[in-house]
Amino acid sequence: MNAVVYDGSVWIGAQDSVAPFCTQSRMFFNHVLTMGAREQAVSPAFLAKALALGTAEILRWADVINFATVDSAVCTLVSGDNEHHRRACAPAPDAWLVAKFLP
Repeated sequence: MNAVVYDGSVWIGAQDSVAPFCTQSRMFFNHVLTMGAREQAVSPAFLAKALALGTAEILRWADVINFATVDSAVCTLVSGDNEHHRRACAPAPDAWLVAKFLP
């Protein structure tokens, strides 16, 4: 299974019981946390790449790190943000779970 990067919207959705995708975010974390975590080094080279990507794609700074991480590694961005769905083909937490765990 390849790595995933999750957007803050998924983390917030899991914490906020009235969020539209709270249940899906919690289920996502139940599966992802069993896979373990890995940190992405934030080196000057990584930040330069992130800056170039953000400038070229006209991204919000909060999105730049996620997009640059996905661009640097073989991984999937999982997000509850509609802009991420459109621009990065990022699945929502429930769509990721269906794609990975259902036949």
